[in-house]
Amino acid sequence: LFEWARDPSAQISTRRFALLGLCRMVAAYPDLQSEVRLVLEEQQEMHSASFRKQVAKMLHELGK
Repeated sequence: LFEWARDPSAQISTRRFALLGLCRMVAAYPDLQSEVRLVLEEQQEMHSASFRKQVAKMLHELGK
């Protein structure tokens, strides 16, 4: 999932679902939170406003 989330040649929907999957994995594996947060922040800077909004929501949910 990390590879798909960070792959610049992957479609935006593929990246979004990979990021969602990573966020869900954090619930089972809390040690992944810092890595997932870094990937989310990295991807947030690169894309459209709607994608950035979705990533911001994921980051907010990780912060709980």
